[in-house]
Amino acid sequence: MSETPIEALDLGVRAYNSLKRAGYGTIGDLAEAIAGGTEISKIRNCGSKSCREIMEKLFLYQYSALPQEKRAKYILEVVQMNAAKQK
Repeated sequence: MSETPIEALDLGVRAYNSLKRAGYGTIGDLAEAIAGGTEISKIRNCGSKSCREIMEKLFLYQYSALPQEKRAKYILEVVQMNAAKQK
């Protein structure tokens, strides 16, 4: 996953171009940045719709790459992370 190009996310043009201009070439780069606290909403030309699209497609990509037995745990971790951000 870490070396998979962001093209694999099949993003819309605006979301894709925003990530490319910001220097994200792989899904691993993007996932590490988000895990490290980078807010993609701060990326130039990345509005709320593009941010939502990026996060949804990244979630689905990571979810589909997991073995069946690890998927429930992954969903729980994402929900907890989102809840913590909203506090």
